[in-house]
Amino acid sequence: MLHPVANVPRLTLSAPFSGAYPMSPWVSLTGKTGSMLTNGDSDVLGIEALSYWGRIVLDGVPEKYRPYLEPYYAPENWFADLSTIVRRVLITAGDAECLRDDIVVFADRLRKKFPELQFVLQDYGVHNDPYFDFLWPEKVKGVLTPMILDFFMAGF
Repeated sequence: MLHPVANVPRLTLSAPFSGAYPMSPWVSLTGKTGSMLTNGDSDVLGIEALSYWGRIVLDGVPEKYRPYLEPYYAPENWFADLSTIVRRVLITAGDAECLRDDIVVFADRLRKKFPELQFVLQDYGVHNDPYFDFLWPEKVKGVLTPMILDFFMAGF
């Protein structure tokens, strides 16, 4: 929406979305940062799977389209007008997930263009960790899930 692509129908908004929530976003499909190496044994997704899937997704993609798939490598001003699309953004990541380092760097960069951004790094969390709060028979919620629910309740 910020960067239309030729021959792709354009979505026009009458007002910005109330909010967006990228949970453990895969912001670099080629990530080889420290957490990719150190958290491979603790995360639900390992470096082998992520590297394999990243190669498949990026195969044949022209360089000019890479920022659409890998926002980590987007130009500095790529998200400068994000406030015209969305009012609030919450990004979460798990401290024990392979994608952690890339997500932390991306969230810091995005916050410079979008100060309303909220970022939460969950202690001991793995990729998409809040899902597990709903998959186990026990009804014990982690610390992050109530924050996410509050984010949605406050803006939707």
